[in-house]
Amino acid sequence: PRAQTVDEMRGTRKQFCAKQLEKGISEYEEATNPDLPLYHEEFVDDLAATSMARLWDVGKTEPIKVGKASPTEGTMPTSIYLILKYFSLYPATPGKAFAEGVRANVMIGGDNASRSVAVGMILGAISGTEEVFGGSNEYGESWKSGLKSYDQVTQWIERVEQNCEMGHTEL
Repeated sequence: PRAQTVDEMRGTRKQFCAKQLEKGISEYEEATNPDLPLYHEEFVDDLAATSMARLWDVGKTEPIKVGKASPTEGTMPTSIYLILKYFSLYPATPGKAFAEGVRANVMIGGDNASRSVAVGMILGAISGTEEVFGGSNEYGESWKSGLKSYDQVTQWIERVEQNCEMGHTEL
């Protein structure tokens, strides 16, 4: 199945994506295997992410003073790692998988904003709105109440759903 994921791509893009996908899956397998040392580390996600990222040149000659370096080559495999790990840890409680995956991404630091797009989007899609803002996500209600436009967006979504059901194209 791994090879099928990038089969539609061509050339350099295919090679790059295949390499990043393999790094993410491999690190996930290492970090979730109790027979391997990484599994037992306190900061397992941080170590896994760091091992997949290429350091910027500034980090090689002088300390980085503003946080961890995370060039693009590290954001894709780390996102894959986080999605796989947290969905597999909490398959019966997708809201918890979402919350813990998002929390882990933030705690890793570095370019967590870039990773958050994929991590939040995929774990959120798997979880669904009810789980993200409640269900097995212990933070969901406070997240929902903290959003100023939650009620308005919910109304818009309901209108779109009604129009789709009725076949209308205008809102």
